[in-house]
Amino acid sequence: MSASNTITRIAVCIRCERPHWNTGPDVCGRCEDSAKNSQPSVAEAQAARRSYRRMNSTVQGNCSGCGRFKRIDPRDRHCVDCQKERYQRNRLEVLKQKIRCKGCSEIKRPAYLSENICRRCVLTRKNEVARCIDCGKDKLIAVRKNGPLCLRCYQDRDASKRLRSLLDNYRGPNQDYLTQLTDRIDWNTVDEEMRHRFSVFVAFLRDTSIPEPLTWEWFDDNMPSLKRENRKRAQRIRSSLWDLAYLQVAQGRLEDRKSYLGRKRIENLIEQMPEQWRKEMADHVDWMKRVSFSPYTIYTRLINTRQWLSWCDHRGVGLHEITEFVFEEFEQFYKWQWLCADCDTQAGYDLYGDTPNCFQCGVSMAKATWHTNRAVGSMCFDVQGLLRWAIEVGLAREAITTTPCHALTFRHYPDDVIKQIARYVASPMACPIEAFVFYLIIFHTCSAWELMHAQLPIAENGEVQKLSEALCIIIPEREPSRGNLSTGRVEKPIEFDPSLIEWLTPLLARVDEWRGRILKGLRNKYVLITPCGAKHEKSITYKYISNTIDRGCANAGVAHCTAKTLRLTAAAMFADAGVMGILKLMGWSKQRAHQLGWIENREMVLPGVRKIARRKNNMRQSPAGTLA
Repeated sequence: MSASNTITRIAVCIRCERPHWNTGPDVCGRCEDSAKNSQPSVAEAQAARRSYRRMNSTVQGNCSGCGRFKRIDPRDRHCVDCQKERYQRNRLEVLKQKIRCKGCSEIKRPAYLSENICRRCVLTRKNEVARCIDCGKDKLIAVRKNGPLCLRCYQDRDASKRLRSLLDNYRGPNQDYLTQLTDRIDWNTVDEEMRHRFSVFVAFLRDTSIPEPLTWEWFDDNMPSLKRENRKRAQRIRSSLWDLAYLQVAQGRLEDRKSYLGRKRIENLIEQMPEQWRKEMADHVDWMKRVSFSPYTIYTRLINTRQWLSWCDHRGVGLHEITEFVFEEFEQFYKWQWLCADCDTQAGYDLYGDTPNCFQCGVSMAKATWHTNRAVGSMCFDVQGLLRWAIEVGLAREAITTTPCHALTFRHYPDDVIKQIARYVASPMACPIEAFVFYLIIFHTCSAWELMHAQLPIAENGEVQKLSEALCIIIPEREPSRGNLSTGRVEKPIEFDPSLIEWLTPLLARVDEWRGRILKGLRNKYVLITPCGAKHEKSITYKYISNTIDRGCANAGVAHCTAKTLRLTAAAMFADAGVMGILKLMGWSKQRAHQLGWIENREMVLPGVRKIARRKNNMRQSPAGTLA
């Protein structure tokens, strides 16, 4: 038989498109055997071509694929090599179509064209289970060369090479931002998850234009939502965008996230005010910033003045019409409310109105307290400050004199509560971070701000020292504001003396161990850290402190306690012991330290259940008929 006749007897299977010896049927023997299966195969469902074709290599010409002068098929003018490459490409496209595996009954990609079975079931059927040399676990072995290796470990080994190839071949937009991220990669720790994250982020960069300079508003508008179907993809893109944002903050090209959120929530409060006063309130905010009001004070004053201005807008009263009588009416409205004794229905209080009846049960309502004297005093103080500014700029005509209702008394817990917490702190079974927070509050009267910003000393080589080695923490200077000119403690380092307390050294060692598990080799100067903020070297929030104290109180067997009241209780115990002078060294003012020494100024309270305000649509409920 001649060579030409031999080649013409080779046919292409219409299912798998593999060359096979032409014996008559249009399918090869392998596909005939798989057709006996009850379930249709992938090749049968996704066959790229359905026509019988003979390969004839006697015709020569320029190949339509590679352009070389070779033997070609006259039907499509492709050479044998190009046909094989096309068949392989079509085969890989078919393998991307998911099927129901006949082994595990899950929807996965098939391992073969001729059989509906996934790769894992194929390996299980071949008994390819052994101990991986990297992870040391008995798993399905994917590669035996330089192994055996499971699929995850093999991908981790190859991840660094594939990631370098991906980044070197990228020539799309936003090249500078991608370079900033890749310069911080530790190539010794690259795994498959990191490679996949950068692969998804590179695909995101091709379709997105990142402005220069970057703004937090752009991040808020373009950050992928986690509520969509592909949540994992959104998480990888968000993680890369957050890394890029904090890198810009570290370089000074973008404002701090905390400053942006503070500015944004102030702008949102101004947008919620009556439209005719938005410009005046924006000018008032600019004035408070110029005279060094703290962001918290500005936010609190806007909260109070928003309700005051909404009440004035409801009454149809302008700033130039505010008098002592109008202000007294608002003060009574904010202090009292109408309350139904049967169904607890609330209604807004009107100083000059009659006693209303409940609109649900028809019973006459009674006068009850809505806000405490302290809340009313705070509201009057903020409104008075707004009106003084309004008089200076010519928006108001009459000055309003109010007396703030702040009381000099302070609350503290019984001594038994502190003793029970101290026993929990000394226990070796206590959670290290909870015990250490309690220790700083009770033994050193640390405030929540000091706990949030406490730092570890830096060694001469630039490394952050361990807590058990440094035996101290550093409290940074607090930035003074218009309402609080104090910069905090006189002595910024808080030193620990293990010789005084025998359980302190083991506690500091457990805290170092806890920090090591959170940091995982990263560098962070703050004492208290979170897994999310550790790599960005950010301080924790007050919410983290309160949650830690709640967990510690539950483990110690006491009811809910607050950080502020625990600190005041510790200060009262120091004052009762006759060491009031030390309170000034701990950050207390001379006047406040003197007040803590008077028993008449104290009010003992018991730990209780944490109060959670009733909310509807994320807003605190107000009495019916009032203004939110």
